[in-house]
Amino acid sequence: MSGKEVNTADEPLHPSMRGRANRTQVQQIFTRIVEHLYEAGYITDEDLSDPERLREKVSDLRAAGIEFKGVLDHRDDLVSDAERYSREGKLQMALMLYALFFEHTLNQLILRGMRDARRSQNTADAVLRSVNFDGKLSWILDILDMPPLNEAHRKTMARVAQQRNAFVHYKWKEMTWGEASKREREEADELLRSARKAVAYLKRYESRLALRGKKGLIRELTRLEIPKVPPLKER
Repeated sequence: MSGKEVNTADEPLHPSMRGRANRTQVQQIFTRIVEHLYEAGYITDEDLSDPERLREKVSDLRAAGIEFKGVLDHRDDLVSDAERYSREGKLQMALMLYALFFEHTLNQLILRGMRDARRSQNTADAVLRSVNFDGKLSWILDILDMPPLNEAHRKTMARVAQQRNAFVHYKWKEMTWGEASKREREEADELLRSARKAVAYLKRYESRLALRGKKGLIRELTRLEIPKVPPLKER
């Protein structure tokens, strides 16, 4: 999982009623609620035709007692931080965060596939713990009747994970400092370019599979305006 599950059944829906909440988290929660409702079939393509219609539908579903669940999704933060580290020349840190993005996204896809296959949460959790990264890139998707990953992007994700593991576990190759500073940077730069393309690909793959290509539209429609609280006046 790439975040903390939030049950909002007993919380006010509109962010103006949650003044102390972090705006970004409120945004993420509402977006995930809508994604969850769309995946479950409660929200239709017609409901996504207008922001006001969407909010009315969500309110109606809430009034009808539908349980809302969302996940605080920090994967975009991982990608943003990876890009920042890349600009700062901290290439191994950037690759480590890209690897985290890949693994979190694959875990989300596998969990969704396990739910579709009507497997228990305990079984799904056991699969995530026991299947290694290479397995998550390949055979587990086949077992869950999910489309295979593009071969080039799959290889990129595997290489990024290998670099992450080498960095975390100090498995450095022996070479002179001059060779390392030049050769490693060239290899890392090439891998970072491929990793960025793999990130974009995996986002499209997930959107097509889970949200039928509607992920971008849902994010656009769920950009809620949160009223600003005026500063206290001095007496």
